[in-house]
Amino acid sequence: GVESVELYSLHGGFGFADDVAARRDARAAWRALVQFKREGVVAAIGVSNFNARDLRAFAEDPELGGLALPDVVQNKLDAYRRGDQSPGGEDVLKVCDELDVAVVGYSTLSGWPHGVGARADPFLRQLAA
Repeated sequence: GVESVELYSLHGGFGFADDVAARRDARAAWRALVQFKREGVVAAIGVSNFNARDLRAFAEDPELGGLALPDVVQNKLDAYRRGDQSPGGEDVLKVCDELDVAVVGYSTLSGWPHGVGARADPFLRQLAA
């Protein structure tokens, strides 16, 4: 069996800052993750798809960030998006830096969900050559 997990993340921050029900539901899950980390069952805990505003709301909530900040934020990260699905607004990487939260990127070479992928971009292909 599995004795420990390196990283366990809550997925789906989309609109977290404004969604009271999502925040309520996240509190019980986050308490469990924090407890697993304290017990050594999980090495690191994180969140995924949180923009800067959602991450700040998480950090400022006494029952979420007040209990423990995420170790990691896993977000879409590529040559065109600096960690946010929908560019605009505050830079999520800057907020992660301020909060001392590591960033893990996913789909770093694909164009998903809105645009050309890095491997298909002629300029990036030229740089890589």
